[in-house]
Amino acid sequence: MMLALCVAACAPRQYDDPIAVMLDRGEDPGWRLEAAQQAAQQYPDSPERIKALKKMAWSRRHPAKLRIYAIDQLVAHDEEAFVEDLGRRIVLMQDWDVFDHVAKLGIDRNWRNFTSMIVRHYALKAHGIADRERRERQVLETLNRGKSTEEVVFEVFANFDASVSSTHQVAAWNLLYRLYGREKLLEALARAPDRTAMVFDLKAAAREIKVLPVNREGVLWLSHLRDRLNRTQWNKARDIVAALTDEQTQGLSLRHLAVLTHVDGRDLTYTRAQLLKRVQTNINIGKHYTKGPTFDGPMENYPQHFYAAADKLTWADLLVMDVLWRAINEPNVVRALFAQRDADLADTSTEYGGVLKWSDENSRYLVTSYEPMWRRHDLKLIPSDEMIVACYKGLAHYHFHAQHMKNSLYAGPGRGDLKAGERLNFNFLIFTSINQNRLNVDYHQPDGTVVDLGTITR
Repeated sequence: MMLALCVAACAPRQYDDPIAVMLDRGEDPGWRLEAAQQAAQQYPDSPERIKALKKMAWSRRHPAKLRIYAIDQLVAHDEEAFVEDLGRRIVLMQDWDVFDHVAKLGIDRNWRNFTSMIVRHYALKAHGIADRERRERQVLETLNRGKSTEEVVFEVFANFDASVSSTHQVAAWNLLYRLYGREKLLEALARAPDRTAMVFDLKAAAREIKVLPVNREGVLWLSHLRDRLNRTQWNKARDIVAALTDEQTQGLSLRHLAVLTHVDGRDLTYTRAQLLKRVQTNINIGKHYTKGPTFDGPMENYPQHFYAAADKLTWADLLVMDVLWRAINEPNVVRALFAQRDADLADTSTEYGGVLKWSDENSRYLVTSYEPMWRRHDLKLIPSDEMIVACYKGLAHYHFHAQHMKNSLYAGPGRGDLKAGERLNFNFLIFTSINQNRLNVDYHQPDGTVVDLGTITR
């Protein structure tokens, strides 16, 4: 009798809808695993079960034990399909227990292109772990006996056998920048054969404009500028950069080019010290609001005072700031900005934003507003592809903090804004509504430098 009771009590539960239970994050993980095992017995080839396994495998919201189970089931069901999916989704694998399991599978089963997948995962930054202590190094050296991690990553970037996707090639380039630094990266670039458009464009950028974009967005930007339709602007930038001094080319980036190609010759004669004085004089004139937003995290590490940033600003950074200050004080720009601010105040579905441009046709500065990719809420702007492409030739990306007419508590970039700056690499301006006739202006750049420029009034 006791044995019968034990058998009944210890038997796995039976679920009316095991697929639903296996995805229910409110259930006990052990019960969810039982449900997943029941679904495997009852519905082994069900598309709904496979769909559920994929959701479980790729979402960080599920425990590692369940994700590992789901991965093993997907491999058993259709290994080729899983490997293809892994190539796209490996960046979602940020649980180290799950990563270790997949790494062992890939090594043991000799998955195709697994090296380039691991490189793409390695290219992601891991909080609190130094690059040279990452698990991916051991995996890469196990997969490629006799080669160092740096050699393997370089080979993925160089794409010697033409089997690496552009996504993985860009990831390898980004990772090489972290592992090597600029000078050694230039040496590596020189060794890479000109077999892909990416390598060809990167060599041209290093040689002709002394710029090295390092992430995906930078490479896309470079590709756009290198297109034959934009060759006139590229050639103009090349000729201007060739005449600059070493001081002026230090830290040069793609985001500086639009400014360089429209300023007059006098601007290009200023030294860094002269530009520093010009920018500081303009900033000292205005009233400033430097509290910084707190809606997405404290901003104590990002002071907005010019004196805190001055030593980090290059000649080109200072030229950009000088030009942007001139641009946003043009009467037509001021009128347009306040009109957009007023529209933003009345619209709670998105932040408003656009691109500050120089119009050769009209010989004046313009601010062009763009519809967001989608509207999420009043604290975020999701830039459209059209807006991002416009920034490639624009002077700066801008958006408003205009949730309220008197919004001084949110003057300056939040963490989300700074992350966007790091990813997109543009010059950024934030216009915060202070009152009916005043906007505070903050400038920030990809390295997290923030400077409150002052205010504009209508």
